Amino acid sequence: MRRNKVLDLHRATHTLLLTSISLSTLLFIVALTSTQQFFRLEQKEALTARDRVLTVLEYQFEQLSSITADYSQWDDTWDFLQGTDPEYPEVNFTEDSLSNLGIAFVGIYTQEGKQFFSYYADKTYPPAIPEMLHVSLLKNTQGLFLLGNVPYLVSIRAILHSDLSGPLAGYFIFGKTLDEGLIATISKLSGTTVTITVSDEAKTAERTILGASSIESISSIPLGLSPKSLILSVRIPRDLFWNGFRSLVLFFILALVTIVIFFINYASSQKLLAFEKNTAAILEEEVQERTESLRMANSSLQNYKKIIESTGEGILITDMKGTILEINPAIQNMTGFSEEELIGQTPNILKSGMNAPEFYRALWESVHQNGQWEGEIWNRKRDGTLLPFWLSINTLKDLEGNPCKLVAFYIDITQLKQTQEKLNNLAFYDSLTGLPNRSLFTDRLDQVLSRAQREKSRFALLYMDLDHFKDVNDGFGHQVGDELLILAAHRIKAQVREADTVCRLGGDEFTVILEDIHKSTDASLVAKKIIEALREPFIINEREIYIGSSVGIALYPYDGATIQELVKNADAAMYDAKEQGRGQYRFASGAAGISSRHRIEVEAQIRKALDESRFVLCYQPLVSTGSAEQGKAQGIIGAEALIRIKNPDDTIVPPGEFIEIAEDTGLIIPMGGWALLQACKDARTWAEAGKPIQVSVNVSQRQFERGHIIKQTEAALRESGLDPRLLKLEVTESLFMRDAQRVASIMEDLKKLGICFAVDDFGTGYSSLRYIDALPIDSLKIDKSFVDHLRSEEGPSDPQKNLQNGSIALAVVSMARSFGLTSIAEGVETKEQLEALKRRGCDAVQGYYISKPLPADLFKDFIQHGLNSQKGQIQPSMQETDEEIEELESV
Repeated sequence: MRRNKVLDLHRATHTLLLTSISLSTLLFIVALTSTQQFFRLEQKEALTARDRVLTVLEYQFEQLSSITADYSQWDDTWDFLQGTDPEYPEVNFTEDSLSNLGIAFVGIYTQEGKQFFSYYADKTYPPAIPEMLHVSLLKNTQGLFLLGNVPYLVSIRAILHSDLSGPLAGYFIFGKTLDEGLIATISKLSGTTVTITVSDEAKTAERTILGASSIESISSIPLGLSPKSLILSVRIPRDLFWNGFRSLVLFFILALVTIVIFFINYASSQKLLAFEKNTAAILEEEVQERTESLRMANSSLQNYKKIIESTGEGILITDMKGTILEINPAIQNMTGFSEEELIGQTPNILKSGMNAPEFYRALWESVHQNGQWEGEIWNRKRDGTLLPFWLSINTLKDLEGNPCKLVAFYIDITQLKQTQEKLNNLAFYDSLTGLPNRSLFTDRLDQVLSRAQREKSRFALLYMDLDHFKDVNDGFGHQVGDELLILAAHRIKAQVREADTVCRLGGDEFTVILEDIHKSTDASLVAKKIIEALREPFIINEREIYIGSSVGIALYPYDGATIQELVKNADAAMYDAKEQGRGQYRFASGAAGISSRHRIEVEAQIRKALDESRFVLCYQPLVSTGSAEQGKAQGIIGAEALIRIKNPDDTIVPPGEFIEIAEDTGLIIPMGGWALLQACKDARTWAEAGKPIQVSVNVSQRQFERGHIIKQTEAALRESGLDPRLLKLEVTESLFMRDAQRVASIMEDLKKLGICFAVDDFGTGYSSLRYIDALPIDSLKIDKSFVDHLRSEEGPSDPQKNLQNGSIALAVVSMARSFGLTSIAEGVETKEQLEALKRRGCDAVQGYYISKPLPADLFKDFIQHGLNSQKGQIQPSMQETDEEIEELESV
């Protein structure tokens, strides 16, 4: 009987020993797996943090490059480098404007890399801006540079016209200090602690430093044109390390307990075997000792469970079929499910529907083949909320090496996702207005288009820009322009529905996507509201600013079936609205598309003519009325220069086809400068040939806007060597309407050079005796429309028009004489018109009756063979008759 008890005791001892070893092995595997996983996540997080910092730094470069590109492709920048816009720096570069942009300095360089202009905001610590650019920097580039031992983010862009056409004028540079403020911004956006210092070494080996409370990733960033480099230090807290450390502590505690249990069990068994012949009392005592040992082991297991329950990461243990066996409180807090709701279920209870079936197939395939899987997954909480997690799954094996359980670790990465969302906002939203930018506009329009195609619905695309926005930028600076764009964006959004999309494409261009419209009037009603809203004054810096808007509307599917077609047709309709007078809307149509394409083609033709010197001048003679004869140069006193474009096939493009577009695009300024210089050169040739006659050149309002005409006139007279008295500039009455005081000042400066002025098309605009008396005018030109119906006597064909136009012509002639001016009639085509003008006392005439406009070589032959001995002096016409005086009084 006793022997059987001893054998039973011996078997029990072996069973307890095997159980202790198995339990210790299981705990060792769990602790080792957890610790390795924590260290891998910690190292991966350090590298991810460094990549986030580099991504934020790259975004800073893209933002700086975008601003630099805007300024380098501005026509005013190009003009300034050419020396034609001296006010450009004062208007656009101030301490406030650079501070608002976050820019430390600006530099403008010539094509050879020589500094042409520089400006910096911080006068206390001025940056060491180089006088010469290194040859490797004479291109579009960006990078980190060391100026005076201070690192700067620098962006360099070639200076071109706003349409990116050449020729290259130079290079534009913006520099941004990589100071503590910018480093703090980078730290905030990346969610890390960033330190950047200057190193004397060209490159530093990348390394990771493990500290007591943080992990630090150190790498080097090269500097442009410098043997030095920047040392980038990214520091994140070692939360994962401490979790791993707690796991290790737990492991060692459990290991120690296991060893203690083993030795206690071993000692107990040996003792029992040595005293197997002892009394039942001794056996009872040994049993009590073993019971106490088991109690201690159970206490250690309870401690281990408490540690698992206190960790911040969610832990979920399942069998190999996926049935949940055990969880910790963290997973309950993360998901909202209780222990009773999760135990016995599968992880499918957390399934969000955000991941495709292929995702789960790949997950389980990795678990079964490799024993582990890790990656990002979306789970659904009990209340339906979706949360992103970083999930790690590991397989546990039994003593025979067979898989027996799966352990899943869940880490909530919601904060990381929010940081990524902020970076996405920077990439897809306009930083000035907060509206979706061009990239997001294209994506939204693609979604709306796909939805309309599926549902057979309609939508509208409104394309608009702000009328005269360039005048605001030029007149008040970019800071006011930016504030105007922000206010305009608010007004546009206020006119549309919440479901509609308002975007800013760049500059002053906006778009609106109107979904689910039922008729075209729905779109036109919104367009009207937007136009009316933008017509109201904007109050900026206690100043009222008035602008307007032109809107083009494209309807799907009538005006296009693709994004490109809808945008192109809406843009064309907007330009059609501008051509019709601005401040209105137009629907897309074939005519609008043709009009827009025609404008683009003509603009390209003008630019090519400027680049390839295809402009030519024709000259129409002006002769004294008293000496005028058909087809003869007798009494010639001058010539009007008329510009044409000569195509490679020798066809001639008349000015009516390109002058207006040249005005709108600003190309009239270089074109007018060329015409002025060429006319002066031709007039000098005539004078050297013994025919000193006055040449008249038409000038544009655009040439007066910034005083371009003064520089162009001085240059033309200087280069040609022409006597200023032989040059006359023709202006229209509308020029005086914008800023009469400024125009008068410019004309007075030009008058000091010795030139003359004529008012062209007099009587068709805003005629005013005040302007005639105040401005230094020498001649009044009677418009052709007042000459067309003149006869020497009132005829039966149209006596009313003959009388009316004759009265107007007489009034202009008499007015000119009253102010001591010369009167010149345009468009004289018949002898009757010439005789009628003689009777009314007109001083000079021009028109097809005398000669059509002639090329320079033919005009030179014309004046050499037809100029009489009067040498261009105006012959007085007969004095007014009593009848003409009565006619003037009736007017």
